[in-house]
Amino acid sequence: MPGRGRLRPLTERWWRFLHVPVAVSVLAWRVVVLPPGRLWFDWAAVISAYWIVSLKGRGSKHWPTVTASVVGLLLAIHILGQIRQSLTVLGLP
Repeated sequence: MPGRGRLRPLTERWWRFLHVPVAVSVLAWRVVVLPPGRLWFDWAAVISAYWIVSLKGRGSKHWPTVTASVVGLLLAIHILGQIRQSLTVLGLP
């Protein structure tokens, strides 16, 4: 079956067009809901900012470094959250 697993060209164009508004909407929502100092510790804000940057920056020679930095930040957010939860469950301050 030719073309199986691929979107139709019109659908692909619409999806590319919708990337920006969806990513900007998610980031704007997080900016409104969270205080400014907490944005760097919010995984949804980090991923939506990365999504916005990825729309233009993928071809850059620095893209692997940007991706590694974002993954490192997301790992740090996860680890800090887990430590906080573990201490709470154990009843430690």
